[in-house]
Amino acid sequence: MSIGTVTMRRANESDIPALETLVNLAYRGGEATVAWKNENHLVTGARVVPEELKDAISAENSTVHVASTADGDLIGCVQIEKDGSDAIIGMLSVHPKHQNIGLGRKLLQAGELVARIQFGCTVGKMYVLCGRPELMAWYAKVGYEPTGETKPFFGPETRLTALVDDAHFVVVAKQLA
Repeated sequence: MSIGTVTMRRANESDIPALETLVNLAYRGGEATVAWKNENHLVTGARVVPEELKDAISAENSTVHVASTADGDLIGCVQIEKDGSDAIIGMLSVHPKHQNIGLGRKLLQAGELVARIQFGCTVGKMYVLCGRPELMAWYAKVGYEPTGETKPFFGPETRLTALVDDAHFVVVAKQLA
């Protein structure tokens, strides 16, 4: 599917309702055209809520960039957060109707560029939920490799519930310089 002209820009607070819908649909909607492109079989609960989006957009060390169609519909996003000399790249989301056309790769490349230029980061890191071997293979294809580090899954006090035992995040990284 071709989507015509796609514009990428920094998100602002007026984007929060559309971003919330987009991210939760991409991560939990179960509508992905390829099953490994969402986490609804591994986790329940909203991936993101408006307060988190507001923080991600307005924090000094964080930015969210969005991809939109010529009509202004948000179809993708990526968050970049400075953590020392590293950039944590996350919330990489593509609307299920616009997957499999290379938009995820373009968003990731845009995020890496922002990490280097805006934040001066030399390493990009991502936290990938375990149990997603096809996604790990895709990240390896675009230069991200496991660091050997893991991060615990969020506790029961959050709105998220793991549907698998031993849920955790695998840390992958790539040199950006």
